[in-house]
Amino acid sequence: MENNNNNINSICIFCGSKKNPSYESAVKELANLFLEKKIGLVYGGGTVGMMGVIANAVHDGGGSVYGVIPTWLAPVETSGKSIGKCVLVKTMHERKKLMYDASDAFIAMPGGFGTLDELLELSLIHI
Repeated sequence: MENNNNNINSICIFCGSKKNPSYESAVKELANLFLEKKIGLVYGGGTVGMMGVIANAVHDGGGSVYGVIPTWLAPVETSGKSIGKCVLVKTMHERKKLMYDASDAFIAMPGGFGTLDELLELSLIHI
């Protein structure tokens, strides 16, 4: 997916695996921006919660979706059907590395400890 956004072809989103109605419209608005700018979504591979909201919105709009999820977490964070291209990995570290490597930029949306962990590890890697 080629675009004209200063070489930003994909953005990784860190967000929660629980649905939060207060943020749902903002997440859908962000998905529309990805589609408008032809930016691919990289995310944690879940199909439930806020991860599912943004992945479905980008995918349904014809955008590129790349998810990465550990095999042991898939039964908890997926509803059984993947969205876009989804890669299963063994560890959280492998998940984060693939997500980081596939992304040109990063956005953290409200989430829980997992979102915080991803954001902190990202900041330590790029310092």
